[in-house]
Amino acid sequence: GATGNMLFVDLDANWQDKRFLEDDNTAFINSYWLANLRVGLESKKWSVTAYVDNLSDDRTIRSAGSGPAIYASDFRFGFFINPVGSAAATRVIAAPSIPTTVFADLPSPRTIGLRFNYKF
Repeated sequence: GATGNMLFVDLDANWQDKRFLEDDNTAFINSYWLANLRVGLESKKWSVTAYVDNLSDDRTIRSAGSGPAIYASDFRFGFFINPVGSAAATRVIAAPSIPTTVFADLPSPRTIGLRFNYKF
């Protein structure tokens, strides 16, 4: 306007598709939308901005990983059969059970705030 002040509105949105945590595709993170809003007034010396992060208060997990484990292991029995003509006997083999640990970071809830800036 005539005063030289500038009004701004900023709405950004991101969408992330479902994704798996590891190559065995047993654990995954669901898809989600994330939107943020900024509305403000700015002059040459000051600015004020109202903001809302996570506009829809979406609580979908966005970050996760897996912990120590042996890939695809549980307690199983299998048979090792030697090729024809081998002198060694056929034997039973057991695998230990070490479960995969999955950890996740909780997303930030909707956050509403007001920022003031002054340039000097």
